[in-house]
Amino acid sequence: MTPEGKLKAEVKAYLDAMPQSWVVLRLNSGTVRKGNRFIKLCETGTADVYIANERGTYWLELKGVGQTTAKARKLAQAEFGERVTALGHRYAIVTDLEQLKEFLKISHG
Repeated sequence: MTPEGKLKAEVKAYLDAMPQSWVVLRLNSGTVRKGNRFIKLCETGTADVYIANERGTYWLELKGVGQTTAKARKLAQAEFGERVTALGHRYAIVTDLEQLKEFLKISHG
């Protein structure tokens, strides 16, 4: 399993334990082929995880330790982060589970 795959599994397990009042969605970007059709997913740069609860909206970009990101994708991710924070949402690039826990704790006040 890649470092990012391991992180995604840890984050999913942690977020699956959140109260049912939380909305947690795992998002994928890009295009996939299904037979002879292409299906467009979220736009490039969209965060990997969306969380909403009574206290706000959170977007998480998950990065495995040592993972590199293509320059264009990295720029799109930065622009996405700027757009959602301008709307008052919270955005974080997360590289490990402890960082996620701290981000959610700080964001909840």
